[in-house]
Amino acid sequence: MLPDIGRFDPNPWGLTFEIRDHEQPHWTGQRNSPATFGHFGGTGTFLCPEAGLATVVLTGRDFGPWALEARPSFSDAELERYAPFRQADP
Repeated sequence: MLPDIGRFDPNPWGLTFEIRDHEQPHWTGQRNSPATFGHFGGTGTFLCPEAGLATVVLTGRDFGPWALEARPSFSDAELERYAPFRQADP
């Protein structure tokens, strides 16, 4: 169970990190590979190994519905800008 997001089966976790896999909806973007892992914690930190990109987001706001709306579009825009070779999974 992911707080404020929902239940997924399977829901793969690494050593305290959540692994994106093919979960929908997800707090990372559509362009993030299934190998992306991170911790949404306060607002979200992730590493996308296929794109060679890591992101840390720091805010003064608690995690909540606003982050679930903002993080995926931010992640997609970031990957489009810094790793345009990465295509969204079908």
